[in-house]
Parts: sequence; structure tokens; C-alpha cells
Amino acid sequence: MKMGRKRFTAEEIKELEVNPYTLNITENRLTITLAAKEKVLELYEAHKTRRQIVAALGYDFDLLGEERVKNMIRGIRREAESASGLHEGYARTGRKRMSKEEIKELECDPASYAKLKNEVIYLREEVEFLKKISQQVISVKRGK
Repeated sequence: MKMGRKRFTAEEIKELEVNPYTLNITENRLTITLAAKEKVLELYEAHKTRRQIVAALGYDFDLLGEERVKNMIRGIRREAESASGLHEGYARTGRKRMSKEEIKELECDPASYAKLKNEVIYLREEVEFLKKISQQVISVKRGK
């Protein structure tokens, strides 16, 4: 039987809130600051254990739990390796499309071309996604 995600109690939330590395805390999620993420990476690269990393941040390893700590460190490493790099809080995954006015106002320089290229790539991915979804809907309606 699979266990559910560990939720924080009101007392645990109060305990976690006072830590200077805590950006936000809910019963389901602990969000740490950018400084904490940088420290996690530094300690990870120094070959410290998960328990040592969490202790260096001032958190109780047993309170957070093995899985949460493992996933937190993995997520920070992925974030650091991503194009956007480390940042405060959670990244917004949805990208905002450029308006017609924004496109018209772009200068003719390499940065503008890069923006337009990213916009075209994003729109093509969106079109492909919509095609796949519409095919699935059609298949379901036909009873396949």
C-alpha cells in the first residue's frame, strides 16, 4: 500500500516559519529562499549527506522526511541546470505570448530575433499539443 504525502501540522508549520531560509510554508509544501537553494547546492557539491544539508539549513530532517528532502535536493539541482537557473520560489511554467503590439515594437537586433524565435517555437509546440488533444477527443467519440 502506497503512503500519502506527509502533511505538516499547525505546530510544525509554526516551527518551520521561524527559519530564515523558509520563504513560504503550507501544510503540503515548504518553499525555501534563493539563499537556501544556493547553500544546498554548495553543500551537495561538497559531498555532504542529505541529513547534513538539512541540518546546515536549520531544519529537522525527520520533520521534513526522507522523500521530501530527496526530492527537494533533486529539484534544486535541476533548477540550477535549467536555462533560467536558480530563482526565488517556484518558477512559473506557463509562458506569456507576445501581443501584436509587442511584436511590432521589436527592434531589428539579435535579441529581438531570439524573442521571435522562442515565440514561434512555443506556438508550434502549442499547435502540436492541440492536434494531439483533438485526435484523442475524436478517437474517444468514435469509440476507439
